[in-house]
Amino acid sequence: MSVIMFVPFCLIKKGLIPQLTFTFNTSMCILGHIEVSSMERTKFILAITVAAVVIAGIVAYELLPHSKPELKIATAGSLLPPFTDLNGNFSSDRGVNIDYIAKGSVAIYRDLLELGKEYEIIALADVSLVKDLYNKGIVVAYSKFVTNAIVLAYTQNSKYASEINKENWYEIIMRADVKVGFSNPNMDPCGYRALAVMALASQYYNVDIFERIVENNTNIKMETSGNNIDIIVPETLDVNTNKLIIRDKSADLEALLQSGELDYAFLYRSTAKDLGFKYIELPSEINLGDNKFNENYARITIKLLGGKHIVKIKTIVYGIGITKYGINNNYVRKFIEFVYSEKGLEILRSHGFNVLNPSFETKGDFPWLKEISIQM
Repeated sequence: MSVIMFVPFCLIKKGLIPQLTFTFNTSMCILGHIEVSSMERTKFILAITVAAVVIAGIVAYELLPHSKPELKIATAGSLLPPFTDLNGNFSSDRGVNIDYIAKGSVAIYRDLLELGKEYEIIALADVSLVKDLYNKGIVVAYSKFVTNAIVLAYTQNSKYASEINKENWYEIIMRADVKVGFSNPNMDPCGYRALAVMALASQYYNVDIFERIVENNTNIKMETSGNNIDIIVPETLDVNTNKLIIRDKSADLEALLQSGELDYAFLYRSTAKDLGFKYIELPSEINLGDNKFNENYARITIKLLGGKHIVKIKTIVYGIGITKYGINNNYVRKFIEFVYSEKGLEILRSHGFNVLNPSFETKGDFPWLKEISIQM
């Protein structure tokens, strides 16, 4: 009897299959180089079958790509540049595959709350969103993260770019031939903060800025009661695109500014700086970036989705959190530690963010988070 089975020579060469010698009467089985004799036919076939299974497993292991450990991260769109750098450095150093998405913070909030997305680490542009997820049991540890401010971004090709300055910016954007943009308030905190800035600016300059830019061109409305302001954002927005351009997240406005389809956009300072846009620094009383004026900012309440979600405007503070889905992933701890390492802090600051001293609120045993706070 003669039985022949071929084994990939590369496996023998790698030393994965030993070169063994047996005898089997006058028959030969070639397994790289294996000679077998003096074995009952049934036992021999069984042995060959087992060997084939083992070899198939080895071949599969050697030839198929091995999956890396995975880490799922979601951040605000404005954090895309620094987190692209953070993710790249962390992934290359530790061999972990990062499943990363950047989008509107409200959209991420709703992903977790309504759609059951299993992000393990989140960093949102409003710490109150992270705190709310913490109170609802989805986030198990969170802290204030970084600060920012709203600016008015533009390019050298924007209409009246040579005229605009800190004193007349609101007059320029109210002109009929100027297109202004901000992100969707129902999807992105930068959008509802832009509304707050225009409402505050209306009172600061005693000019009907909000009415002429927002109310006259959308179905978004502002109501005042004494010193307080309520802004009502319907679930479905109706926009006059001849004057206003609204996109789901602030990052979506960048290409429109670059192409000239948009003249001016309310963006985070970090975004404008990161992308090299020109920008007007707005007064601290209205830019939401100075904690000294937090009481003034807090006069504004935004009613999103027609009142389904209420936001009290405060100084811009981002939040970072660990969700219940990341509790058992050791790479979650390693990534958070990397963010607050010397290299991580350098990356965040290089993109225009001021990093706050972490002080994590936790549910469960996270002593290592307290250590990060102490080391800062």
